[in-house]
Amino acid sequence: MKLQYLGDSKDAFKWDYLNFLAGELRSKTLHYVPMWTQNDSTRQGETDPKEFPAPENILAFCDALHKVRCSGNFVDSGNFVDACCKISDLPKMCSGGGYSLQVHKKDKKFRNAGRDDYFSDIDVASEQLLFVDPDIGFEPKKATAKHVGYSDIEKVWKRLESHAPDESWVVVVFQHSRRMDRSFHKHYEEIKARLSLPDSFDSTALFWCEKAMFVAIGSPARINAVRDANIKYQKQCRPVQNIE
Repeated sequence: MKLQYLGDSKDAFKWDYLNFLAGELRSKTLHYVPMWTQNDSTRQGETDPKEFPAPENILAFCDALHKVRCSGNFVDSGNFVDACCKISDLPKMCSGGGYSLQVHKKDKKFRNAGRDDYFSDIDVASEQLLFVDPDIGFEPKKATAKHVGYSDIEKVWKRLESHAPDESWVVVVFQHSRRMDRSFHKHYEEIKARLSLPDSFDSTALFWCEKAMFVAIGSPARINAVRDANIKYQKQCRPVQNIE
């Protein structure tokens, strides 16, 4: 995740969906795990949030996020803290406080060499929706600072499984388009194969055009609840597609 993405069209999709899903699952906590990386010189992140048909409160939230962006390489830990404080306003601004938003290591730039420490102390509170937000998504062949590794997600679910009831949590991962001739359907099949989930787990996915996708992991009962929520979300006149 880069600060330059804050408040763009993918952010509108991201926070609209997560706010909706947290409510549908009746989660006590939306636990945000940002993998902050340095801004770059591209114009990525400049898309209008209104490209995604989110409600006015989400668009207002994106406008607030946009105001705490910074450009170029002028990024330090204080910028990340400011952004996370603003992101923490999501429940208050968009759901009336139906859940709390907790941020993991909000003052830390993500470093590839420190990924073991970064994921080793995830809060294991029950009844949470845990959202991992890498810069790009799952590792293609080898994880860099821009990717979440399959071993990272395995570490997260094993920690949750050992400390919280199976039916009380869901892990969601954000995936950007890979910019290759491959649909999200095919990409999701790759992700599922490499996740190698045990029989006690299941997964599902939802995507917007060929722009971004969410992959959800949890117990079969919990993932069935996510599938039901995804169908409801699509019926809210959102231009999304469900996979499985």
